[in-house]
Amino acid sequence: MVKTEAEVTRKVRELEGKRETGQVAKPGKVPTVAEWMPEYLDVICSRVWRSKSPSR
Repeated sequence: MVKTEAEVTRKVRELEGKRETGQVAKPGKVPTVAEWMPEYLDVICSRVWRSKSPSR
């Protein structure tokens, strides 16, 4: 997370440079369903549910 657009631009350029030279790190471990389910239920489903609930 960064605070300014300039920092975002710098980080994107840094990643693009690494991609061009083949230095991009491999992604981390893929979570299991059991590891990912709390995130899905607590964060993703709650956003969807709130966005579809009627306003009072």
